[in-house]
Amino acid sequence: MGSIKITFYANNSYNQSNLEEIYVIKNNSIPNITVFTPNSYDRFGIETINYDLLVDDPNLNSTWYSLNGGLNVF
Repeated sequence: MGSIKITFYANNSYNQSNLEEIYVIKNNSIPNITVFTPNSYDRFGIETINYDLLVDDPNLNSTWYSLNGGLNVF
């Protein structure tokens, strides 16, 4: 994670200006994903595919997946 300074500026019609600075923390780490099942190249028939996986990230907000690059399934 890294600290980022953001500066906001404002100016009115009387040419009066002001600024405000804040610091935010930017999360620049990627989540860790471990897929336990299914294994690569497992074969399935008409039955439902069960997934067992672990997604680890201290700032995790949401997860989703897609099949064969199709629409996201939430």
